[in-house]
Amino acid sequence: MGSVFCMYPTFTYVAGGIALAMWCMACATTVSLFANRILIIAFHEYADVIEKKLAYSSILFSLSYGTYMLVFTPTICYNSVWISWIPDPLSESKPSNESAEMVIFEKIKRITVPITV
Repeated sequence: MGSVFCMYPTFTYVAGGIALAMWCMACATTVSLFANRILIIAFHEYADVIEKKLAYSSILFSLSYGTYMLVFTPTICYNSVWISWIPDPLSESKPSNESAEMVIFEKIKRITVPITV
């Protein structure tokens, strides 16, 4: 037995948002650490000067990317029946009205957020 979106919608939604943000932050940290090492190898004579600044910039990049993913992207919800994280918890063979409304809201959000930023 596990949790599905219909049983605990708030918990599942929040947990999915946090899981997605943490995964994206881990990916951003990996990329920024790779870039830091390349810059330190390329500019080894300035490594003592720029190393601290690179570390703080990579932390800031990871945190800002994770916050962006948490706030501005649709969450993923865990479904124990399918044992996976799915973006549409109300998926069926024929989409429900609630699912259609959620998709329309997400499309509007994806269009308006880049315009306002």
